[in-house]
Amino acid sequence: MFQIFKKKLLFIDAIDQFVEDKIVGEKVYSEKTITNYRQKARLLRHMYMNNKNIHLSEMKYRDLESIKKNLQEQNSAQSINLNYLPLIRSTFDYFKKCEVIKTVPEIENVRNYEPRKLVTYLTTEEYFDLQNKLESIDKCLRQSKALWEVKILIHTGLRPRELKKLKWSDLHLSPYHKIKKISVPHTSYNKLGRKIPLSRNAYDVFMAMPRFDKHFVSPYHNEKPDAFRHDLRNIVEKFNLTYKVTPTIFRRTFATWLASVGGVTVQALKSYMGHEHIKTTMAYINEEAVIKSCEYIGDLDIDFLNRKVA
Repeated sequence: MFQIFKKKLLFIDAIDQFVEDKIVGEKVYSEKTITNYRQKARLLRHMYMNNKNIHLSEMKYRDLESIKKNLQEQNSAQSINLNYLPLIRSTFDYFKKCEVIKTVPEIENVRNYEPRKLVTYLTTEEYFDLQNKLESIDKCLRQSKALWEVKILIHTGLRPRELKKLKWSDLHLSPYHKIKKISVPHTSYNKLGRKIPLSRNAYDVFMAMPRFDKHFVSPYHNEKPDAFRHDLRNIVEKFNLTYKVTPTIFRRTFATWLASVGGVTVQALKSYMGHEHIKTTMAYINEEAVIKSCEYIGDLDIDFLNRKVA
């Protein structure tokens, strides 16, 4: 382990130490996430291996600008460049809490060196088209699983990994319960878990859904991790769909649809989706769609956002 209070900690050493102490040390991240962070740290070390003059405590805004330019030169794809900058920023925040550095150079402008792309989501026509395609397929077990997985994700806004851990005992659907709700289990993204109310649409889905597993709700609980993504890819290829369909697009669609409804605040949506910051919630919303509004909102039950759950 590095000396954490070393006066002149090299920038590349600080990246490695942050990953080992915070990401690996907390033992709440998946192996895939840890491998991803370690790979980024290793690539950054390779880029700055010959530069021994960049010390964490002495870095200024101009140093971050030079890092940005180097990343642009090293990688032609800008999406790859952006992936490194959150890691750099998290490293600064971590060592500031450890009092190794007293001030953090401004990095916000460096992250937003290009306009943010609009969030991809499913329009109402695309969603109903996808649903009709899934229902038109022969009701074999795998295609039926994909249909119910899509319906749950689109009407609850749950993360796919939250749904995979969700048990039938976490659903409060009994007529004796005044408020129908879900006790969402904890994951690496939602460490404390949360309780969220159910909309009328989500309640109807759960009541009509067959039980694929005795204990767990997700039809894909006993499948391989990429089984749902693989099934969606096969459906896109089979019907030559022109719109994007991924496991994560349903959460963005849920957020965009609700944000399109008048009277639904971002604060209420943030609390429901389990985000810590409003900026995170805004990253799930397609702003153009909110301005244009959504045709599906007439059928949406939005009162559930205002219900208090114990």
